Amino acid sequence: MTINHQLLRMAQQKARDAIAQRNGTKWMEANEEMKRAAGMPWYRGNSNQRGGEYAVD
Repeated sequence: MTINHQLLRMAQQKARDAIAQRNGTKWMEANEEMKRAAGMPWYRGNSNQRGGEYAVD
């Protein structure tokens, strides 16, 4: 798993700003950006959002 620290810091700042502004939509965007920056293996875009090969029955 590879972490892009620069993107992660930017996404975390966006999340902090969203919390301060009480903006849920912006916070959700930041959350997705944090997942991408952290290289989460189950975050592959839209194709696996409903489980894909990592689904648990």
